[in-house]
Amino acid sequence: MNRNARPSPVFFPFALPLLFVVSAAMAAAARAQAPPASTPAGESSAAKALERDAELARRLDSLLGAADPGTPWSISVEAVGEKDRLLHRVRLWSGGIGIWDGESQFRLELPAQREILTAFRDQGFCRINDDLFREGSGRRSPKPPTMEQTITLEIGGVTKTVTHTVPSRGRWPDVEEAARPLIAIVKVVRTVCEGPAGKGVRAADLADGLSKVAEGRLANVAFRLFVNRPEEAAGSGWLVRVDGKSVTAQVSTKGKGWAPPVELRLSADEFLEFVRTVSGAAPGAFPQNLYDEGYTDLTVSVLNRSVNVQARPFSGMDPKRHEEVRKGYRTLVAAARKLHEKALREGKKP
Repeated sequence: MNRNARPSPVFFPFALPLLFVVSAAMAAAARAQAPPASTPAGESSAAKALERDAELARRLDSLLGAADPGTPWSISVEAVGEKDRLLHRVRLWSGGIGIWDGESQFRLELPAQREILTAFRDQGFCRINDDLFREGSGRRSPKPPTMEQTITLEIGGVTKTVTHTVPSRGRWPDVEEAARPLIAIVKVVRTVCEGPAGKGVRAADLADGLSKVAEGRLANVAFRLFVNRPEEAAGSGWLVRVDGKSVTAQVSTKGKGWAPPVELRLSADEFLEFVRTVSGAAPGAFPQNLYDEGYTDLTVSVLNRSVNVQARPFSGMDPKRHEEVRKGYRTLVAAARKLHEKALREGKKP
């Protein structure tokens, strides 16, 4: 029995592709069991979804009709490859910054951005049901349900996500027909982005990635950090997630659990100062297991380069091992704690 084992962190910012496929499918199955539209709860939920979809469609039309779009928007397109059956992802933000499969940052000119947004409009994305899933009939396959596509469009804070999941028992023709617009969107996005992504900016390793973010060669969206301290000496705990300039913080109280999160948007200068501190701590040299007081889970990531650390008072491990590395680790955690406290003071509930 591992005496050092601890409960998993409450909050996971970085899901592995396989886990994502299974969890997304399970989530879709769970949502499929939601109250039918004939119930008051179902009617209310359906009405809100219709209002959201109408507003998103209006904003999309406005965005495409503007000569110089000023409204912020973003898309995320995840799809299982037809040939390799691996999960691929393209993310794109207003301004043209994109990330291809987590490994390459690229930029699209305005006409290419419009081509992608036009595909969302022409394929009727805002009219598609959020969950394209139905439990199949016949003999169950040993394979779990598979998430085929998950596409998200966000414009000015209005967000819609559509997920197409194939059940383990087989495909339904009507569900597959409803998913055809998603396949068309995926094709346009990958076709438009593939060339620029091939010439994009990459990170040779984590140190190189942090340096490029600090220098501005990689955008803030390429950077992510997560620190979880589930239990301090007094029994309370804290966690912070940094996703580009967005900071999410939570605290836990003994006997009460985790409080609702608060969010904070950093200025460009605040973000760069934090990244430089992280870079100076040299997290790429951190070992997977590090001896330290208390329990901490840490992840630092730039594009597809990352380090994951569990810091514990591991039994059988020399407390003096990795002494120099531990100094950098403690500097990084202290900076993350400071950012967490700033978010609690200045942040807002989502």
